[in-house]
Amino acid sequence: MAAGNPPPGLAMDIADTLTATYIPTMMFVARNQANATYAGKYRYISPPNSTVLPPSARNGTNSTASPGMFFPPNATVSLTISTSTDKPGLGVYDWVSNGVDMAMIAVAIGSNITKDYFDKIKPSVRLYPTTFEEKLPDGKGKRVAFKAVFEDVGLPEKKATMSTDCATWVGVTGVVYGKKPLDMFIFDFDESGRVVSLEVAALRVRMDKIS
Repeated sequence: MAAGNPPPGLAMDIADTLTATYIPTMMFVARNQANATYAGKYRYISPPNSTVLPPSARNGTNSTASPGMFFPPNATVSLTISTSTDKPGLGVYDWVSNGVDMAMIAVAIGSNITKDYFDKIKPSVRLYPTTFEEKLPDGKGKRVAFKAVFEDVGLPEKKATMSTDCATWVGVTGVVYGKKPLDMFIFDFDESGRVVSLEVAALRVRMDKIS
């Protein structure tokens, strides 16, 4: 389109126009697709006869540990996932495990935050695709893995790009519990392509999608 003797800067003007038109459109479509697939409320409730494991088992020395065994009877793990027009990825909100605000804990541990600053944390948890997936044992569905980025968005911005705005790039699997990463989120799809549950690897729980 810019061949021949075009006005100066025509090629860049065309690129700017296309970028301004199509990138927001693609982001809008991607956001809607992600919302339709993943957004919703997820919840796990431990069985009435659930047993709390001893510290040795919690550290991963008990290979027979199963989902729910880390929690007292009728304990709840829940979270909500949705997209946002001003942020990339999938947002994780109201992430509570047995009454504990897991977003606060994840940010505090990952950033080595002191007790004095803990109440000042403004946690952000966002999920990004890893492109890793596998078929379910029954062959009728699949599992899709996402990685979570834990960030304190209340910190002041600095000029150093990598150590501030991009610090989370080097923090993947920075928080590990029982030899499993707290930032590993795995969605289970049924054979129709619908998300039915979500597993948080480190917590050893699989939450059903309830809405």
